[in-house]
Amino acid sequence: MLVTYVLLAVLFTYVSWRTAGIEAAMGMHVANNLVFVGGGLLRGDNLVAVQSDVTAQILPLLAQLVLGLVVALAVVRLARREDPALR
Repeated sequence: MLVTYVLLAVLFTYVSWRTAGIEAAMGMHVANNLVFVGGGLLRGDNLVAVQSDVTAQILPLLAQLVLGLVVALAVVRLARREDPALR
């Protein structure tokens, strides 16, 4: 679980660096929390119990990383298109 947080932090740092601002990374962080924590709450997951079960976390964590990477690449690509100085 800690590895996921570190990888997401690296991803958000990369987005901040490539877009020359922290706004996109902040938006990605909020969206990430809404999707994954909100989704767990809507499914009725007991978030405390889920944190102790490592095997139940692997697929959601992988999904979180893959979705984060896809969104980060899209954000960086759009930022480059809007501002040629970011290339």
